[in-house]
Amino acid sequence: MKGDRLIEIFNGHPTVHNFGGGDWPGMEEVWDGLLSSGKRIFYASSGVSLADVTVSATTMEVRIAQKGDFKYTTQFIGQDGKVLATDRTLTPRYTLKGNETYVRAKVTDSGGAAAWVQPAFTTRFVTRAQ
Repeated sequence: MKGDRLIEIFNGHPTVHNFGGGDWPGMEEVWDGLLSSGKRIFYASSGVSLADVTVSATTMEVRIAQKGDFKYTTQFIGQDGKVLATDRTLTPRYTLKGNETYVRAKVTDSGGAAAWVQPAFTTRFVTRAQ
């Protein structure tokens, strides 16, 4: 892709294959492949309500808006889709270790709904051939 800034990671239509299968990658895996190769492409979802997202030079913090008795799992994800940390609180926080090129968060509720936080690129990020 060239010139694009947006990509759809999840579509609720029943015939869309969001998670891939067989030798076909899921859309989240495609997104991480693009990010890992240097493509700055973004996505936002409304599957889970977030009260706030704060990014500083050293941390990413998410505040989840509690809905009923749902439980939440947040995964902080980096280069090549690697899960860097998992947090099950309503205020998950990730502190940079120093070797990340980008960090993004995926928040999933106990009903299966999800929200994806925009990736934050670090100063270590070096643009690769596209």
